Amino acid sequence: MDELLSLFTPDDDVEEPEPDTQPEPVELQMMLSVAAVSGASAPRTMSFDGQLGGTPIMILLDSGSTHTFISTVVAANCPAMLPLNPPVQVKVANGEVLTCSQYAPAALWSIQGLEFQSDLKVLPLPSYDMILGVDWLASHSPMKIHWAHQWLQLPYRQGTVQLQGILSSLPLGSLL
Repeated sequence: MDELLSLFTPDDDVEEPEPDTQPEPVELQMMLSVAAVSGASAPRTMSFDGQLGGTPIMILLDSGSTHTFISTVVAANCPAMLPLNPPVQVKVANGEVLTCSQYAPAALWSIQGLEFQSDLKVLPLPSYDMILGVDWLASHSPMKIHWAHQWLQLPYRQGTVQLQGILSSLPLGSLL
């Protein structure tokens, strides 16, 4: 029996491979449109003035971004920031990769006096204070959106509301 067991026990002379010391790369799970970081207008986006607590913020509704994000500057005013473990990488449509390591859970914010609650991922956003992505759009479906006139209708509490985006400052009757 001892001879049989010796066949299945590891030999002390065999070197075991060293564990891989390189951390596994975090899979890219989130996307951010170029409009979200450049501030340039783009199709299927609209801007809103909003509030986070008592702070006025500029919000971009962006169907090209996967998640809802908040800028690091505005996040500094959020009372309950939590670490995101593990941090995730966010790929910008221009190829840049940003790292998100914090979020504000269940943050209250508003547009046109209507209050919403979202988990806000923190990123260095140079052009907007908040990006509302597809996660936010999906959570308020079904909705109607008129991109050319910059409004959307969505379910809110027991009814439907319409949010009016900021219209361009072109004079009425201007040709593009």
